[in-house]
Amino acid sequence: MLKWHGMVTHAKLLRQGLEEVATKDEHYRADVVRWIREFVGHHDADFGDLIRALPGVDPIVVRMHLDDAASGLSSSIRWTRYDSVVSKDDPLPVPHPLDFDWRFTNATLRSLSDELLEAGSRRTILGAPSLWLSLRDRKPSTSPCLFDANPLIVRSVSDIKAQEVSITNLLADPFEVVTSDIVFADPPWYPEHLKAFSWVGSSLLDARGVLYLSVPPVGTRPGVERERAELLSWTNKLGLTPRCIRSGALGYAMPPFERAALSAAGILPFVPHDWRRGDLIVFERTGDIQVSRPQVHDKPWSERTIDGIRIKIDVSAPAPGTEPNLVSVIDGDVLPSISRRDDRRGAVHVWTSGNRVFGCAAPNRLLEIIDTLIGGALPTSPSDRSAAMSIKVLVEQEKRDLAV
Repeated sequence: MLKWHGMVTHAKLLRQGLEEVATKDEHYRADVVRWIREFVGHHDADFGDLIRALPGVDPIVVRMHLDDAASGLSSSIRWTRYDSVVSKDDPLPVPHPLDFDWRFTNATLRSLSDELLEAGSRRTILGAPSLWLSLRDRKPSTSPCLFDANPLIVRSVSDIKAQEVSITNLLADPFEVVTSDIVFADPPWYPEHLKAFSWVGSSLLDARGVLYLSVPPVGTRPGVERERAELLSWTNKLGLTPRCIRSGALGYAMPPFERAALSAAGILPFVPHDWRRGDLIVFERTGDIQVSRPQVHDKPWSERTIDGIRIKIDVSAPAPGTEPNLVSVIDGDVLPSISRRDDRRGAVHVWTSGNRVFGCAAPNRLLEIIDTLIGGALPTSPSDRSAAMSIKVLVEQEKRDLAV
């Protein structure tokens, strides 16, 4: 049994940027190699099964460690191909990587919906629109409340009542206190987001109310065990007492941007679409909040949608020139990583929902060009028209990717 404590192609893409990310913490590197060795020693070692068994280690990081000659592990792995699973009927907007938007598998939605419908009558969902939709569909009369930062949700789901959805950035925006006996929170898996969501969740709960909080498994990145200890200390100051921690309780379906990253890294066919699992901590509200609300200020990106394809532009970035053309910053334009710690992200000024990334010398001007396209026209100047045509080609590429 594994004990948790606490393809030669595309090798250049795997190592560029990712190697530095994965080896900044040598203890983490040693843990990953040890976990892989333990699995190989006890199982008929298939890569997909290995990914499912590890405690949240990114498949790209696993592949890099397998390819490391010092580990000697690559020859022990069998590469089985998995059928591609792409959801065609999700009414929600296509996820964008900058939103950290992973959605639950159907099996997880069923089990969570069953539990939450039995657990209480006043339910609030923070940052989990797929769960909110599932509860709404299962029992329309319950009208759970959703807090989410993505305004496209309101436009994409029909028959929404005014009191059902609050478009709110839970990291900083004021919010309406909706008294609840159940709150389910699925924040981005970073310390500042977990603290902010848990503070809001506790402030919404009645005495003896229950907060369900998704958290990253210990292998997600270096330092997660320490982060979780700090989170438990933080939630104690929020009047929250942990009832239980359920390892691997939450299953997530692979979003298109993650498919794109794994494809660029050369391993998509070998990764199960539901490989990603999250841990679930269940808290009870037993006291008062003793600390102020944390303020988190993520870098703002302007966003536009063309034919369902989402494009985010960093208009806060310095504009070193006047040409609005897309500039390649990596080979193939698809970032073969979804890690926030990837240093290549710093050169990105334009980011699509398909994980395509570009630089741009004049992002504000590019935003104006996209608005012109959305309005049904083409710019008149040659440079602006060239940028507009690049955007149109980009959108068609991503539409084809979504249809796979």
